[in-house]
Amino acid sequence: MPRKKAAAAAWEEPSSGNGTARAGPRKRGGPAGRKRERPERCSSSSGGGSSGDEDGLELDGAPGGGKRAARPATAGKAGGAAVVITEPEHTKERVKLEGSKCKGQLLIFGATNWDLIGRKEVPKQQAAYRNLGQNLWGPHRYGCLAGVRVRTVVSGSCAAHSLLITTEGKLWSWGHNSDGKFIARAQRIEYDCELVPRRVAIFIEKTKDGQILPVPNVVVRDVACGANHTLVLDSQKRVFSWGFGGYGRLGHAEQKDEMVPRLVKLFDFPGRGASQIYAGYTCSFAVSEVGGLFFWGATNTSRESTMYPKAVQDLCGWRIRSLACGKSSIIVAADESTISWGPSPTFGELGYGDHKPKSSTAAQEVKTLDGIFSEQVAMGYSHSLVIARDESETEKEKIKKLPEYNPRTL
Repeated sequence: MPRKKAAAAAWEEPSSGNGTARAGPRKRGGPAGRKRERPERCSSSSGGGSSGDEDGLELDGAPGGGKRAARPATAGKAGGAAVVITEPEHTKERVKLEGSKCKGQLLIFGATNWDLIGRKEVPKQQAAYRNLGQNLWGPHRYGCLAGVRVRTVVSGSCAAHSLLITTEGKLWSWGHNSDGKFIARAQRIEYDCELVPRRVAIFIEKTKDGQILPVPNVVVRDVACGANHTLVLDSQKRVFSWGFGGYGRLGHAEQKDEMVPRLVKLFDFPGRGASQIYAGYTCSFAVSEVGGLFFWGATNTSRESTMYPKAVQDLCGWRIRSLACGKSSIIVAADESTISWGPSPTFGELGYGDHKPKSSTAAQEVKTLDGIFSEQVAMGYSHSLVIARDESETEKEKIKKLPEYNPRTL
């Protein structure tokens, strides 16, 4: 927070015009380079010296986390009147960010050894990693996190790592810890990276006749990232998208790339705004303000793409509470159920269980989670994470019946 300037006192010269005040004349007779003496503080009206706590101004949010007393300017020697500039109340407001209200135990299913994804076996040079993990085809309790209550869990549509936040605000992470050298060896792939954060200041819409118009008054409320595209939800429930346009993932009825955020027209009508947005690897989702789930893009790139937002008919009438996307799979927490779907190949992230179908192109309830309330879902490249509510004894018993997963280490 920028500090408020105190009014210049009698011992200061007027400002030089560039916004800074010069110090007054130095005391004569002192050695060269001697520091200017501080003016004495004025005495209080009762004649006693005033303490720093009495004449100082406490500023909230001072660097270092503490409160700082601002010294008032004085009018010279004792007897002068002090000029104190009080901090306006509105600048002392503290913004408090609240975390998720979810509380529960973490469940995991899907791939646990990412070196095995898409391979029959781990290469010989990585043989030491061969037995580190296996695919979990149904929900498991995470043994090493027993007793840890989770508030938020996060992964990404192309991520082989995960993070969680506990109810005490502690952060945990695990998964693939690559340093990216495999990207550097791919000599024919180049990335144009922005290393310095820059503000996204332009939002546009395109008319049917090709005109490009600026969209004013965009106040961003939420953002979602896919592999090569981004979605934004603003305070007026409008959705914008930009990035790689392949498979219709931007929702503009064409596959052109967009370099700046472009308005998705479907959600720009009264009563048809969006309340939630989600980005998958090659697809996008939005929940409308009346609760309908809309999809565009592709989860199976060998099939026809959806070029603009369309309602997901299989989930009409369901109240969507949480949704997550993997490489090509989807998991949803809706009403009292957990629902998932995705084309082959899958690695257990759908959670259907052992000796059950491994994939599904249509949305199906995850029967292995019957009776377990999913507070939040998250999905990585080929694994799923669920925060299971454990408030009642019945819920705890249901969770306890699930098998336990304990990862191996080298």
